[in-house]
Amino acid sequence: MTRLRRLLKDPVSVNVAGLYALQFTGFILPLVTLPYLARVLGPHVFGLLAFYQAFALWFSVVFEYGFNLLGTREASRFRGDKERLGRLASSILGAKVLLLLFSLVLLAPFVALVPTFREHLIYLLWALVQAIAFGFSPLWYFQGIERLVKPVSLEFTLRVLTTIGIFVLVSEPEDGWKALALQATAGLFTTILPLFWIYREVGWVKLSYNSSLELIHQGWNLFLLKSLQSLYGSANAFILGLLAGPLAVGYYGGAEKLYKAVLSLMSPILQALYPRLSLLGDLDPQKGRKVYKLAIWGVTLTAFVLAGAIFIIAPTIVNLVLGPGYEPAVAILQTLTIAIPFNLVSTAILMLRLLPAKLEVGAGRVMLIGGTVNFVGAISLAPTYKHVGMSWVVVITELLILVGLVSYLRLVRAYERRVP
Repeated sequence: MTRLRRLLKDPVSVNVAGLYALQFTGFILPLVTLPYLARVLGPHVFGLLAFYQAFALWFSVVFEYGFNLLGTREASRFRGDKERLGRLASSILGAKVLLLLFSLVLLAPFVALVPTFREHLIYLLWALVQAIAFGFSPLWYFQGIERLVKPVSLEFTLRVLTTIGIFVLVSEPEDGWKALALQATAGLFTTILPLFWIYREVGWVKLSYNSSLELIHQGWNLFLLKSLQSLYGSANAFILGLLAGPLAVGYYGGAEKLYKAVLSLMSPILQALYPRLSLLGDLDPQKGRKVYKLAIWGVTLTAFVLAGAIFIIAPTIVNLVLGPGYEPAVAILQTLTIAIPFNLVSTAILMLRLLPAKLEVGAGRVMLIGGTVNFVGAISLAPTYKHVGMSWVVVITELLILVGLVSYLRLVRAYERRVP
């Protein structure tokens, strides 16, 4: 009982519980709104919504810049030092502002040239708001110091309110943009309020142009890693929409949302362990290796069980969640389930072994190869094979990345054995 009480009070356990509560809303609430939106909006408008949601995620990567990973890792080492945490928070905020301005300049020509952007400006506007909310999220601070209960509770509440708002305000295809607006507004609150909490806690440190630029330089490798992950993780629906139209995105996007919901089931554990393993890498490497091995075996076993279960019940899930008119999504979801073990094990290796050890350069090179294969495959197969081709591109990319990360990890281990 004493061990159990200690386990329940441990910050990792508390954060895992909080993140699972948040993940529960991220998994259950979409299963409530997804069938409603799929039926009310229809495949075409639902595909349009999925297109702009994918755009928001992809665009946010430019000014998020991998700072969530970098910030979490550094905050885990600075915990208790308010001065250093304050400088870190101000430097990250300043860097994100600079990158946002730069990315908006780059976006302007695309808005003028891409018909989908010009024809649906209201969607574009709210997608930009959502992207800013994603990119400026300060969750890294609370994750790094292992105090996630407060921001997680806020996000939990706003997700519930967003769900209620969707049922109240979205009742026909013309209301599709309102779903995006509700999600973007909730995202802004989950960003602005925690930023206020941070600066109330660590004090305001004047923004420094030089320190922000230095941090941008420092975070370059993590940015490459995150942007390449996004290329094959969140931009596929966006690419598909450009090359094959909203209907194809409607079929693919529905299946992809279900696939990502399954992947997200392991996310709380990995997010909670990441700062702890970053800290153990400095204080107790031997204990860190034991925790890593246990986590990898657990993730691998869980991944294969999830993949097998979802493959079998895919027709039932698609029928219940998406409804009539989305029958092509069954084959897409079954194809994507093949990639579940590849993705989850790769993410565990990355979050629990490579990033805590600051090995993002090698991991980024693996992602570069995978991202290139994904992009070439997407633009080659999407115009002809549309949603079906895109699902197989994801499987091939995830397998290639897993093989690459395992091979890189073997090289790292061989080097560590040679060096005393």
